[in-house]
Amino acid sequence: MAGTDGPIMAAFIAEKQRHPELREEFDRVFVQRRRIHLQEIIGAALRRGELPPSTDVELLAETGPAILAHRLLVHSHPADPDLPARIVDQLVPAPR
Repeated sequence: MAGTDGPIMAAFIAEKQRHPELREEFDRVFVQRRRIHLQEIIGAALRRGELPPSTDVELLAETGPAILAHRLLVHSHPADPDLPARIVDQLVPAPR
């Protein structure tokens, strides 16, 4: 959400609160694919034993995007380019 895309996404997120049909389409086209992709990555790491068996795949898949959105919407500034890697480093234990 850096560069010119950040402010556009912030405006779009605000507008989808006012228009349910926009929210539904955004979820169908943009959110669902990304959520499934993250869940697949986390699920694969879980199957390889790289994450504890107690890992909540759905919750972990939502955490990174939630932090990015929070930075943009609450703090009104785009994320640092290294933020996604920092999020992963904090939330996902290093393989042993």
